[in-house]
Amino acid sequence: MRIILDKALKLHPLNKSKLIAGANGLTRPIDQFGVLEAPDSFKFVKNNEFLLTTGFMCKNNHELQYKIVKQLFNRGVCALGIKVNRYITELSPKVIDFCNRNDFPILYVPSEYGWYELFYPLLYLMYIHPGSNEDLLNKMTELSDRILNSNNFDEIVKYIYNIFNIPCYIHINYNNISAAYPVSFQTSDISEFVEHFNDTQTSFITNNIKRIDFKKDSILFSYIKHKMNCHGYILLYEKNTKLKPNDISLFNYIVVCIQFYSNKFLNSTRKFSPIHNKFLLELLNVKELDKKQLMYRSNELNIDLYKNYIISVSKNLPISEYEDLDKIYTFIENNINIKYKVLSAFDFNGNYIVFNPIDKNLSLEQIFKCTKLKIIKIKKELENFFNIKNFSFGIGTYHKSIDGIKTSYCEALRAFDCYKKFFNYDFIINFKDLGIYSILNNPSISDDIQKFTNKYIKPIIDSDIENNSELLKTLKCFFDSNRSFRNCAKEMNLHHNTIRYRLKKIEELCHIDITFENDLLELELALKLIPFLNKLGL
Repeated sequence: MRIILDKALKLHPLNKSKLIAGANGLTRPIDQFGVLEAPDSFKFVKNNEFLLTTGFMCKNNHELQYKIVKQLFNRGVCALGIKVNRYITELSPKVIDFCNRNDFPILYVPSEYGWYELFYPLLYLMYIHPGSNEDLLNKMTELSDRILNSNNFDEIVKYIYNIFNIPCYIHINYNNISAAYPVSFQTSDISEFVEHFNDTQTSFITNNIKRIDFKKDSILFSYIKHKMNCHGYILLYEKNTKLKPNDISLFNYIVVCIQFYSNKFLNSTRKFSPIHNKFLLELLNVKELDKKQLMYRSNELNIDLYKNYIISVSKNLPISEYEDLDKIYTFIENNINIKYKVLSAFDFNGNYIVFNPIDKNLSLEQIFKCTKLKIIKIKKELENFFNIKNFSFGIGTYHKSIDGIKTSYCEALRAFDCYKKFFNYDFIINFKDLGIYSILNNPSISDDIQKFTNKYIKPIIDSDIENNSELLKTLKCFFDSNRSFRNCAKEMNLHHNTIRYRLKKIEELCHIDITFENDLLELELALKLIPFLNKLGL
């Protein structure tokens, strides 16, 4: 069955598309559909073909964009849909002008759907139901509108029951929500169906649906998911009468619609969503904020800005490489925010921010101790989720009010950046504990630090290498032993005269006198800067 483009765009999820150019070409017919991902794919397209693409092959090349679009038009392609914000954020004016002049439709299609989900409604109409007419298309449009505009899952299961006249059951993992119609129809244990569904011996009858034998009857079972993340399950209880293939295909389209509805529903009920994340990032990064408006928005999102927070920051988490954002939001909410009673935010540069509320009943020392212990636990959660090791956190200090949140955030960034400059391994550092590293982080004195450290440490290292000695180890132990020869000797299981001899050797190598306090201070400072020296490859 041939279908007209503007009719196809009424079906979910294509109805989430945005027309960019070529509005007068919406009456073009669709005879087939396909995916365009290679620069020379236009050589193989067919007349009246509806094409979808991520735009990867021409993401940074406006001339190639124009060349491909022109070739597609010349070959009679119906329209081109581009997954928005995957690789192309905007088309060149030249492409848009060409499409408008030639009535060639270009659309941005929602990127969160797979190719199958985007094409399934057309597949159902054109091939699975080849004898269909416009009545079926109108029925599918009404079906998706009813589901997506429902107030709850109870309305949805009742609507599905009225379509197929067999019991329907939906279970959502989040908050353990269930809905059934008739209400008397309940399942004993959803895990039984999940186990059967995951059995590799059970075959799919469509891309999303399996038929499971259950107590001499049969169940049509499907995951409710977004991308690769499972939100829950939907099933139809067929009893003794199995649905016909056309009805099963219609049920498959219903599943696609419910998956979108469930994602919308979860985002509105969860305590951490893209809206919350965006608000928290704005709170930290926008220079001037209207505090009255800020408090109003925070109340709407149930974010308590009347509390005082200590901010912690980590960088370089592989968030941008992790495509399943729903899974990230769910993980952060359940495994971090709720579990440790904090707020979180992240961006696609790999920055992760923790807002830890202050317990005013604790002393400052106890507050910092509790914050660090909490960050250690959160760090382990992130390591397990992202399957990474050796990343770090900087922690700010305690300040009152909303302005204090931004101040604490800036301190956490400074703590992270300062300490990261000197150490390669993972760390959790408080801004108040930075000490000398806060000063040494100044880029303008980087060369001076290098020369200063070289002056004292490099001769000691060279001597240790040449003579297989332990001068550097002895020097470190000496300072760790509060500059006590005897304590150092005891720690290293040596005679105290051996320690004195080694320190005398260090004096000769570095041309200093450790009886002078200034020389001794410089030597200890140089020792603490060894990580900086190592970063320079010296």
